[in-house]
Amino acid sequence: MAPHVVPLKIQDVNRKNRIGIVVNSLQDLIAKASQKLSFNPRSTKKLRVCLEEDGTEILDDAFLFTLPAHSVLVILRPGESWMGNLSYVMEAFELVKKISPLHRIKERIEQTMNVEKDPEKMAMICGLLSTLGHKRELDSRDDDEEWFAGLIKGLTSKNKVMESSSRSRIRSYFYDARRGVKASVSAADYQTYFAWIFEAFSGLLKKHDYYGGYFSRLAPEEVRLCDTFGWFTCQGSFDAESCTVPHLINPFDNKESRIVFSTWNLDHQIEKSRQVVPAMIAAVQDLPRKATLNWEYFYGLLFTLANLRLVHIACHKKCEHTSKTVDLDEVHIKSSGGKMEAQSTRKRPRTAASGLRKTIS
Repeated sequence: MAPHVVPLKIQDVNRKNRIGIVVNSLQDLIAKASQKLSFNPRSTKKLRVCLEEDGTEILDDAFLFTLPAHSVLVILRPGESWMGNLSYVMEAFELVKKISPLHRIKERIEQTMNVEKDPEKMAMICGLLSTLGHKRELDSRDDDEEWFAGLIKGLTSKNKVMESSSRSRIRSYFYDARRGVKASVSAADYQTYFAWIFEAFSGLLKKHDYYGGYFSRLAPEEVRLCDTFGWFTCQGSFDAESCTVPHLINPFDNKESRIVFSTWNLDHQIEKSRQVVPAMIAAVQDLPRKATLNWEYFYGLLFTLANLRLVHIACHKKCEHTSKTVDLDEVHIKSSGGKMEAQSTRKRPRTAASGLRKTIS
């Protein structure tokens, strides 16, 4: 019976030559590789064999013979390493570092890649590199007209566009919450109370410019969700500590990236419609005596990064966020000096609303 043989392609870590061989065992492979690649015979016993694709090390004949014909293998001498496609990516990073000021991007991406042998991460990084352009640092419409295609003429800088996009999202949360309350609350007294709550929300939102800084690369670090170059990183789904891919994007780079970024979600970890708004309504309707609604707590849940998370569409889970809930110990605060003290009667919210108006004036 003829011995089991497999045709393969071999190369060293420098990949200067790729050579085809036929082998009948791992030992035969190592011996032929040492000869074909002109390695020092003394190092033959210490050679290691890895798959080019993902760096998997081959340790026995059983695995060797499962490989498809003409698989590409990398032969490693003592002290050498191979990380699969990541090795190519890192070379590309080094090139980017030499020819552009993007070395900080390289360092940031390297820091996020905790698992080196991950095909999904490799695909993401390769895709990212393929989109690297040279116009992301430009800001004015005159310098990069193509980026502004489809936008109104009044928007003349990339940063203003991104700030406007962020404000638009926050405004939509404000109007969604207000509609949710109006649809669920019919009593006039409670409607009056909520009118002043939303006046408080509106006043604070205006003070913070509707958080346009979330998407601005010029905003203070504690406000913006990107770095100073405009790179955004997915923060992961509501039930994860961080994005496991990770997803990255720079909408300042080109029109296509700007459009794709619009599909990323500024997601409420504690859900706005399912939890925050219903809990706020219940908290108003069930106000204890000498207590008032902690409207600043609900403001934080609706509009701030205390509850918002930037999420790539693939990490945006539309299921109910059962692991994240409103803290019922935070929904009320004790009144002081008689302000906004509540009773169980329906007439009392008028007085409560009046008190709220005083606190935000």
